[in-house]
Amino acid sequence: MKKLFFFAVASLTLISLTCTSCSKSLDKLLNDDEDKTESKKGTDYTNTAKFTMVDMGTGVKWATMNLGASKSSEFGDYYNFSSNLSGSLSDLSSDLKGSWRLPSKDDWKKLMDNSKITWVTINGIKGARVESNKNHNVLFFPACGLKDIYGPMNVGDWACYWSSSFNSSNGTDDYAWGAKFQQVAVGIDSFHATKQALSIRVICN
Repeated sequence: MKKLFFFAVASLTLISLTCTSCSKSLDKLLNDDEDKTESKKGTDYTNTAKFTMVDMGTGVKWATMNLGASKSSEFGDYYNFSSNLSGSLSDLSSDLKGSWRLPSKDDWKKLMDNSKITWVTINGIKGARVESNKNHNVLFFPACGLKDIYGPMNVGDWACYWSSSFNSSNGTDDYAWGAKFQQVAVGIDSFHATKQALSIRVICN
């Protein structure tokens, strides 16, 4: 499983397209349904001009929306590390084009440690507003919860996102680290790699 996942991630990084950033604030993007950087049929990951990235001052650029979403306030798709729930991380190479990759555990920690995070409601969707302490750029992470074998859970209360880092403390690859935003707390948590499906927010260097 671990080899399959890292093969998929490696295949993404080998593509030579360079992602671009956009100076337009996320607060503007969230309230502009006609913004040309967002596709009405879903995010176009083959065209960097349509995929807005934001520099949060942590050394990488962050996508302004979730994988599978058509705007920043939408949940998008859920993924796990196999094919049991929704999409699969091993299938990401067919969805992602260019130099996109999953954030590592360290990427998430840097974002959280260097940002002001507040719980807000935008376009009727609850989630975390993340504002960089370094340049005041903003991201929004909708509270899409997660999925298990019984369906969606904690929608509206949790915003859960995969990292590319496994939690092998139990000697297996059954768990991986992810970011979890809540109204009362923010941090890195461990999720079951195959029995739970989380959202994805990609980054590029």
